[in-house]
Amino acid sequence: MNEVVTLSFEEIRGILLREHAQLRLLALAVERAFHLDEAERALEVPKRFHAFVDALLRHNEHEEELLGEILPGIDAWGELRALRMDDAHRETHRELGRALSAFDEKTPNESFDIARELVQQVLSHMDEEEEVFLNDHVLRDDVIAIGQTSG
Repeated sequence: MNEVVTLSFEEIRGILLREHAQLRLLALAVERAFHLDEAERALEVPKRFHAFVDALLRHNEHEEELLGEILPGIDAWGELRALRMDDAHRETHRELGRALSAFDEKTPNESFDIARELVQQVLSHMDEEEEVFLNDHVLRDDVIAIGQTSG
């Protein structure tokens, strides 16, 4: 029998931030591959980029699973935050397809440039996510009442 485990917002935030940290390490591995000699670069960039893409796809799916129902009701801007996340993920998936097909259709340097650009876009997107909804002011377990007075 499957038991539903309820995670706190802080636990969700911690999980997703750890995944972001792992993605940053994979992005660094891709970036380091660009500095290898030509023969190694031709082997390592696609291999490392594919590992990055696989982890990113798993992360996006996990993020949507964990936040999909929570984010819209998190605050007055929750619906907009959820739409922003969904739009960004759809755009990233389109760009991933373009980047992966570049390895088959373009010269190595062109495909490497596309891969490098996409990795940078993903890093910027993660920074934005952390600012917009994966921060402790938005994804928190305690209730903050604004404008309430005691007494």
